[in-house]
Amino acid sequence: MITALGILSEGDHHIGVGVLINSLCRNGYQGSIWIGFRGSPPEWASPKARESKGWAVCENVTVHFVEMKSEIHLCQQKPQFMLELRTLAPDAQLLFYCDTDIVLNGDWKLLAEWSSRSCLVVEHATRLSRFHPYRQAWTTQAQKCGYQVVRPLDEYINAGFIGLPCDQAEILHVWQKLLSSLQTDGYDLKGFKNYPTGSPWKLIDQDALNTTLMVTDVPLSILDASAMDFAKDGFLLSHSAGGGKPWRGGFLRSALRGIPPHKPMEIWLNYLDGPIPVLPASAICKLRISSKLASFIGRFYRHPLYSYYPG
Repeated sequence: MITALGILSEGDHHIGVGVLINSLCRNGYQGSIWIGFRGSPPEWASPKARESKGWAVCENVTVHFVEMKSEIHLCQQKPQFMLELRTLAPDAQLLFYCDTDIVLNGDWKLLAEWSSRSCLVVEHATRLSRFHPYRQAWTTQAQKCGYQVVRPLDEYINAGFIGLPCDQAEILHVWQKLLSSLQTDGYDLKGFKNYPTGSPWKLIDQDALNTTLMVTDVPLSILDASAMDFAKDGFLLSHSAGGGKPWRGGFLRSALRGIPPHKPMEIWLNYLDGPIPVLPASAICKLRISSKLASFIGRFYRHPLYSYYPG
Protein backbone atom coordinates (compact mmCIF):
# COMPACT_ATOMS: atom_id res chain seq x y z
CA MET A 1 0.00 0.00 0.00
CA ILE A 2 1.18 3.55 -0.72
CA THR A 3 2.59 5.00 2.48
CA ALA A 4 3.46 8.47 3.83
CA LEU A 5 5.29 8.98 7.13
CA GLY A 6 5.62 12.31 8.92
CA ILE A 7 8.36 13.51 11.29
CA LEU A 8 8.57 16.89 13.04
CA SER A 9 11.98 18.23 13.99
CA GLU A 10 14.11 21.22 14.90
CA GLY A 11 17.56 21.84 16.38
CA ASP A 12 19.69 18.83 17.23
CA HIS A 13 16.70 16.52 16.80
CA HIS A 14 17.63 16.58 13.10
CA ILE A 15 20.30 14.01 14.00
CA GLY A 16 17.62 11.72 15.35
CA VAL A 17 15.63 12.18 12.13
CA GLY A 18 18.56 11.02 10.01
CA VAL A 19 19.11 7.93 12.15
CA LEU A 20 15.37 7.16 12.10
CA ILE A 21 15.41 7.30 8.29
CA ASN A 22 18.46 5.01 8.25
CA SER A 23 16.57 2.49 10.36
CA LEU A 24 13.50 2.70 8.11
CA CYS A 25 15.57 2.12 4.98
CA ARG A 26 17.39 -0.84 6.50
CA ASN A 27 14.23 -2.52 7.77
CA GLY A 28 12.04 -2.49 4.69
CA TYR A 29 10.14 0.80 4.71
CA GLN A 30 8.74 1.78 1.31
CA GLY A 31 7.08 5.13 0.69
CA SER A 32 7.56 8.84 1.20
CA ILE A 33 8.92 10.50 4.35
CA TRP A 34 7.89 14.08 5.09
CA ILE A 35 10.01 16.07 7.53
CA GLY A 36 8.38 19.16 8.96
CA PHE A 37 11.23 21.32 10.20
CA ARG A 38 11.57 24.66 11.94
CA GLY A 39 14.63 26.87 11.65
CA SER A 40 17.33 25.47 9.39
CA PRO A 41 16.88 22.15 7.57
CA PRO A 42 19.15 19.27 8.65
CA GLU A 43 22.82 19.76 7.79
CA TRP A 44 22.99 16.21 6.45
CA ALA A 45 20.23 17.02 3.94
CA SER A 46 21.68 20.16 2.32
CA PRO A 47 21.18 20.85 -0.58
CA LYS A 48 18.71 17.96 -0.97
CA ALA A 49 16.23 19.71 1.33
CA ARG A 50 15.24 22.13 -1.42
CA GLU A 51 14.54 19.56 -4.15
CA SER A 52 10.86 19.74 -5.08
CA LYS A 53 10.68 16.13 -6.22
CA GLY A 54 12.19 14.85 -3.02
CA TRP A 55 15.39 13.03 -2.22
CA ALA A 56 15.66 9.34 -3.09
CA VAL A 57 17.62 8.23 -0.02
CA CYS A 58 17.44 4.56 -0.93
CA GLU A 59 15.37 2.29 -3.14
CA ASN A 60 11.63 3.01 -2.77
CA VAL A 61 12.18 5.71 -0.10
CA THR A 62 11.86 9.41 -0.93
CA VAL A 63 12.39 12.17 1.65
CA HIS A 64 10.69 15.58 1.42
CA PHE A 65 11.10 18.69 3.59
CA VAL A 66 8.37 21.09 4.70
CA GLU A 67 9.13 24.28 6.59
CA MET A 68 6.85 24.82 9.59
CA LYS A 69 5.73 28.40 10.24
CA SER A 70 3.51 28.12 13.32
CA GLU A 71 4.85 29.14 16.73
CA ILE A 72 3.08 26.20 18.36
CA HIS A 73 5.53 23.57 19.59
CA LEU A 74 6.06 20.89 16.99
CA CYS A 75 4.90 18.09 19.27
CA GLN A 76 1.51 19.79 19.52
CA GLN A 77 1.23 19.85 15.70
CA LYS A 78 1.30 16.08 15.15
CA PRO A 79 -2.35 15.62 14.10
CA GLN A 80 -2.28 18.73 11.94
CA PHE A 81 0.86 17.57 10.12
CA MET A 82 -0.57 14.10 9.55
CA LEU A 83 -3.64 15.71 8.02
CA GLU A 84 -1.39 17.80 5.78
CA LEU A 85 0.18 14.58 4.52
CA ARG A 86 -3.12 13.82 2.80
CA THR A 87 -2.50 16.87 0.61
CA LEU A 88 1.26 16.45 0.31
CA ALA A 89 0.92 12.76 -0.60
CA PRO A 90 -2.61 12.47 -2.06
CA ASP A 91 -2.12 8.89 -3.26
CA ALA A 92 -1.13 7.60 0.18
CA GLN A 93 -3.32 4.88 1.64
CA LEU A 94 -1.53 4.65 4.99
CA LEU A 95 -0.41 7.53 7.22
CA PHE A 96 2.21 7.36 9.96
CA TYR A 97 3.84 9.71 12.43
CA CYS A 98 7.07 8.92 14.31
CA ASP A 99 9.05 10.89 16.90
CA THR A 100 12.68 11.82 16.26
CA ASP A 101 14.01 9.71 19.16
CA ILE A 102 12.62 6.43 17.79
CA VAL A 103 14.24 3.93 15.44
CA LEU A 104 12.68 1.00 13.66
CA ASN A 105 14.41 -2.17 14.82
CA GLY A 106 12.15 -4.77 13.24
CA ASP A 107 10.33 -5.61 10.03
CA TRP A 108 8.36 -2.66 8.66
CA LYS A 109 5.91 -5.06 7.00
CA LEU A 110 4.40 -5.82 10.40
CA LEU A 111 3.57 -2.16 11.06
CA ALA A 112 2.19 -1.70 7.55
CA GLU A 113 0.00 -4.80 7.83
CA TRP A 114 -1.40 -3.93 11.25
CA SER A 115 -2.05 -0.30 10.28
CA SER A 116 -3.87 -1.31 7.11
CA ARG A 117 -6.81 -2.54 9.19
CA SER A 118 -6.90 -0.20 12.17
CA CYS A 119 -5.35 2.74 13.97
CA LEU A 120 -2.11 1.34 15.40
CA VAL A 121 -0.60 2.77 18.60
CA VAL A 122 1.79 1.65 21.33
CA GLU A 123 1.20 1.49 25.06
CA HIS A 124 3.40 3.64 27.29
CA ALA A 125 5.55 2.17 30.04
CA THR A 126 2.77 2.59 32.60
CA ARG A 127 -0.98 2.03 32.52
CA LEU A 128 -3.73 4.39 33.62
CA SER A 129 -6.98 2.93 34.92
CA ARG A 130 -10.22 3.96 33.25
CA PHE A 131 -11.27 5.12 36.72
CA HIS A 132 -8.29 7.45 37.17
CA PRO A 133 -9.16 11.11 37.93
CA TYR A 134 -7.10 12.20 34.92
CA ARG A 135 -9.50 10.37 32.64
CA GLN A 136 -12.40 12.13 34.30
CA ALA A 137 -10.78 15.47 33.46
CA TRP A 138 -10.12 14.32 29.89
CA THR A 139 -13.76 13.29 29.58
CA THR A 140 -14.89 16.73 30.74
CA GLN A 141 -12.67 18.41 28.16
CA ALA A 142 -13.97 16.12 25.42
CA GLN A 143 -17.55 16.91 26.36
CA LYS A 144 -16.79 20.63 25.97
CA CYS A 145 -15.83 19.78 22.38
CA GLY A 146 -19.01 17.81 21.82
CA TYR A 147 -17.60 14.30 22.28
CA GLN A 148 -18.62 11.44 24.57
CA VAL A 149 -16.60 8.46 25.77
CA VAL A 150 -17.41 5.44 23.64
CA ARG A 151 -14.35 3.31 24.44
CA PRO A 152 -13.11 3.17 28.06
CA LEU A 153 -9.41 2.31 28.15
CA ASP A 154 -6.95 1.19 30.80
CA GLU A 155 -3.97 1.46 28.44
CA TYR A 156 -2.04 4.74 28.41
CA ILE A 157 -0.82 5.34 24.87
CA ASN A 158 2.52 6.86 23.87
CA ALA A 159 2.16 9.65 21.30
CA GLY A 160 5.53 8.97 19.67
CA PHE A 161 4.08 6.68 17.02
CA ILE A 162 0.76 6.29 15.27
CA GLY A 163 -0.26 4.62 12.03
CA LEU A 164 -3.65 4.39 10.35
CA PRO A 165 -5.39 3.95 7.02
CA CYS A 166 -6.41 7.22 5.37
CA ASP A 167 -10.11 6.40 5.65
CA GLN A 168 -9.75 6.64 9.44
CA ALA A 169 -8.23 10.14 9.40
CA GLU A 170 -11.27 11.46 11.28
CA ILE A 171 -9.41 10.56 14.46
CA LEU A 172 -6.80 13.19 13.60
CA HIS A 173 -9.46 15.91 13.39
CA VAL A 174 -10.64 14.99 16.89
CA TRP A 175 -7.09 15.03 18.26
CA GLN A 176 -6.49 18.44 16.70
CA LYS A 177 -9.78 19.85 18.03
CA LEU A 178 -8.94 18.74 21.56
CA LEU A 179 -5.52 20.40 21.39
CA SER A 180 -7.08 23.62 20.12
CA SER A 181 -9.62 23.58 22.95
CA LEU A 182 -6.82 23.29 25.50
CA GLN A 183 -5.05 26.27 23.98
CA THR A 184 -8.31 28.22 24.19
CA ASP A 185 -8.51 27.28 27.87
CA GLY A 186 -5.09 28.78 28.51
CA TYR A 187 -2.72 25.83 28.19
CA ASP A 188 0.63 26.71 26.65
CA LEU A 189 1.08 24.98 23.29
CA LYS A 190 4.06 27.10 22.25
CA GLY A 191 6.50 25.17 24.40
CA PHE A 192 6.98 21.54 25.30
CA LYS A 193 5.72 22.25 28.78
CA ASN A 194 5.30 19.38 31.19
CA TYR A 195 2.72 20.60 33.67
CA PRO A 196 3.36 19.47 37.26
CA THR A 197 2.44 16.09 38.64
CA GLY A 198 -1.24 16.18 39.48
CA SER A 199 -2.21 17.98 36.29
CA PRO A 200 -4.33 15.85 33.94
CA TRP A 201 -2.47 17.46 31.01
CA LYS A 202 1.13 16.82 32.06
CA LEU A 203 2.01 15.69 28.51
CA ILE A 204 -0.48 17.64 26.43
CA ASP A 205 -0.09 15.97 23.03
CA GLN A 206 -0.06 12.50 24.57
CA ASP A 207 -2.96 13.09 26.94
CA ALA A 208 -5.01 14.61 24.10
CA LEU A 209 -4.31 11.53 21.97
CA ASN A 210 -5.46 9.25 24.79
CA THR A 211 -8.62 11.31 25.13
CA THR A 212 -9.16 11.02 21.37
CA LEU A 213 -8.98 7.24 21.50
CA MET A 214 -11.59 7.23 24.28
CA VAL A 215 -14.13 9.26 22.30
CA THR A 216 -13.74 7.71 18.83
CA ASP A 217 -14.77 4.29 17.65
CA VAL A 218 -12.42 3.69 14.71
CA PRO A 219 -10.87 0.20 14.82
CA LEU A 220 -7.94 0.26 17.22
CA SER A 221 -4.86 -1.94 17.67
CA ILE A 222 -2.64 -1.42 20.73
CA LEU A 223 0.86 -2.87 20.97
CA ASP A 224 2.21 -3.38 24.47
CA ALA A 225 5.13 -1.43 25.94
CA SER A 226 7.74 -3.89 24.65
CA ALA A 227 7.03 -2.59 21.13
CA MET A 228 9.01 0.56 22.06
CA ASP A 229 11.55 -1.22 24.27
CA PHE A 230 9.88 0.11 27.41
CA ALA A 231 9.85 -3.53 28.53
CA LYS A 232 11.86 -6.64 27.67
CA ASP A 233 11.32 -8.75 24.54
CA GLY A 234 11.07 -5.72 22.26
CA PHE A 235 11.38 -6.47 18.57
CA LEU A 236 9.90 -3.57 16.60
CA LEU A 237 10.46 0.07 17.63
CA SER A 238 13.01 1.43 20.07
CA HIS A 239 12.24 4.72 21.81
CA SER A 240 14.86 6.80 23.63
CA ALA A 241 12.17 8.61 25.59
CA GLY A 242 12.92 11.21 28.23
CA GLY A 243 15.41 14.04 28.49
CA GLY A 244 18.65 12.28 27.57
CA LYS A 245 18.99 11.74 23.82
CA PRO A 246 21.66 9.39 22.44
CA TRP A 247 23.01 11.90 19.90
CA ARG A 248 23.99 14.19 22.79
CA GLY A 249 26.33 11.61 24.25
CA GLY A 250 27.16 12.00 27.93
CA PHE A 251 27.18 8.21 28.42
CA LEU A 252 30.21 8.18 30.72
CA ARG A 253 28.94 11.09 32.81
CA SER A 254 25.63 9.30 33.32
CA ALA A 255 27.34 5.98 34.08
CA LEU A 256 29.31 7.62 36.88
CA ARG A 257 25.95 8.61 38.39
CA GLY A 258 24.85 4.97 38.19
CA ILE A 259 22.89 5.27 34.94
CA PRO A 260 24.52 3.31 32.08
CA PRO A 261 22.98 3.42 28.57
CA HIS A 262 19.43 2.10 28.22
CA LYS A 263 18.63 -0.48 25.56
CA PRO A 264 17.05 2.06 23.13
CA MET A 265 20.24 4.15 23.21
CA GLU A 266 22.37 1.10 22.40
CA ILE A 267 20.09 0.17 19.50
CA TRP A 268 20.08 3.76 18.21
CA LEU A 269 23.86 3.63 17.79
CA ASN A 270 23.47 0.70 15.37
CA TYR A 271 21.84 2.93 12.75
CA LEU A 272 24.45 5.67 12.49
CA ASP A 273 26.24 4.16 9.51
CA GLY A 274 23.86 5.03 6.73
CA PRO A 275 22.54 5.28 4.15
CA ILE A 276 22.50 8.89 5.44
CA PRO A 277 25.89 10.05 6.85
CA VAL A 278 24.31 11.84 9.81
CA LEU A 279 27.55 12.45 11.72
CA PRO A 280 31.27 12.42 10.87
CA ALA A 281 32.99 9.06 11.33
CA SER A 282 35.03 10.46 14.24
CA ALA A 283 31.88 11.54 16.11
CA ILE A 284 30.27 8.14 15.55
CA CYS A 285 33.38 6.40 16.87
CA LYS A 286 33.43 8.62 19.96
CA LEU A 287 29.76 7.92 20.75
CA ARG A 288 30.20 4.16 20.40
CA ILE A 289 33.35 3.97 22.48
CA SER A 290 31.85 6.06 25.28
CA SER A 291 28.70 3.91 25.21
CA LYS A 292 30.72 0.70 25.55
CA LEU A 293 32.78 2.12 28.40
CA ALA A 294 29.60 3.33 30.12
CA SER A 295 28.03 -0.12 29.76
CA PHE A 296 31.16 -1.68 31.25
CA ILE A 297 30.95 0.65 34.25
CA GLY A 298 27.29 -0.28 34.55
CA ARG A 299 28.19 -3.91 35.19
CA PHE A 300 29.64 -2.90 38.53
CA TYR A 301 27.82 0.27 39.51
CA ARG A 302 24.16 1.06 38.97
CA HIS A 303 21.69 3.35 40.66
CA PRO A 304 19.17 1.30 42.72
CA LEU A 305 16.30 2.61 40.55
CA TYR A 306 18.03 2.06 37.21
CA SER A 307 16.21 -0.01 34.60
CA TYR A 308 17.69 -1.26 31.32
CA TYR A 309 14.24 -0.67 29.82
CA PRO A 310 13.32 3.00 30.36
CA GLY A 311 9.98 3.80 31.88
